[in-house]
Amino acid sequence: VEVATALHNLAANLDRQGKYAAAEAASREALAIFGEAVGEAHPLFAVVQRGLARILLDRGALAEAGRLLHEAAGRLEASFGPEHWRVAQVRNDLGEYFWRTGDRVRGESLLQETYAALRERKGPDDYDTRIAAERLARVYAATGRPEQAAALGR
Repeated sequence: VEVATALHNLAANLDRQGKYAAAEAASREALAIFGEAVGEAHPLFAVVQRGLARILLDRGALAEAGRLLHEAAGRLEASFGPEHWRVAQVRNDLGEYFWRTGDRVRGESLLQETYAALRERKGPDDYDTRIAAERLARVYAATGRPEQAAALGR
């Protein structure tokens, strides 16, 4: 599990550096190791699955990213219940996925819902809450609502 955790963290760092192919490879390896070590029903598997989906979103591999996000959301909800912050986090990713694939109404709705949930559960200054706010602000800016976008940046 330690190796898989290190690979998962490496994948996240490579993704932030824009090294998507290397990030994807490390994330897929981490996911395979976690699957063997803890099983696919384990929440750690879902967390790594979400990480791979984020990388795939960045690479534009939207179909696979969407499938992985749906699976991760189901696993996390089964493990923690629908009100847990990790469920809100992956559902926020799903909101971005829907927005990027053209389902703008569903995407915006999920982004709004999950931003509110993360703000409530983790606080306004938490990293995940700020990411959710940035995503929602981009939607507002793209749809001609700069005042709402600016309010999220405060």
